[in-house]
Amino acid sequence: EYPLWNPLNRSGEPLYFFQVLLQANPISNLSILISLFFGIKNIVFSYTIYVYTLIILYVFGVYLLVLVLTKSRYAATFGALISLASSPVFFIGYGDTDIQIIHAVPWILFGLLVFCFNFFRDPVRNIPEGENMILAPADGKIVKITDVNDPDVGVAQLVSIFLNVFNVHANRMPIDGTFTDIKYKKGKFLAAFDHKASDENEQTEITITSKVGPIKVKQIAGLIARRIICYAN
Repeated sequence: EYPLWNPLNRSGEPLYFFQVLLQANPISNLSILISLFFGIKNIVFSYTIYVYTLIILYVFGVYLLVLVLTKSRYAATFGALISLASSPVFFIGYGDTDIQIIHAVPWILFGLLVFCFNFFRDPVRNIPEGENMILAPADGKIVKITDVNDPDVGVAQLVSIFLNVFNVHANRMPIDGTFTDIKYKKGKFLAAFDHKASDENEQTEITITSKVGPIKVKQIAGLIARRIICYAN
């Protein structure tokens, strides 16, 4: 047990470590700072700030999650409205279990925020200098190398790179050249490691004319990364 002073608890009340972990979350600390900054000494009012901050973050998190999965603002708005009637909001004032669920929400949202920052990062790469080099356009693992007869490129070598959720998802030019064709194809959202995904999933094909000949880069959506934003023009 650890003695914990917190405006949302009785001063010096002993709490188990798990309770401390649940209550000492970023939103709880933010509520404490707001209360101290404005000189709020009413515990009920401080807790009200905390609860409504949790509800706003929870509903907004549901909205963003549905928006990413469906790409529809109407569906996201509907999901956010439905979340207002879900147990973390509806039972916010009932029982220790529900309070613990509410206290866990900021950690879940914080974890999703860290995941998004990691997923969408775009670090600076040191590009080696030299002639006759083709660089990997994406981070990841090479899962397939085979010979193909492509209608746009002709006889060529296909190199498939699988990106997991921890890889950088910003793709780069593999070689100096000029864009000659950009094609967008709607499709499914199969798991990226499924070889059928390269033919059936949503994808963008970019053909590049270079000194060594035509090169095609194909960006393929997956189960989680469901949107392709192509800046080639």
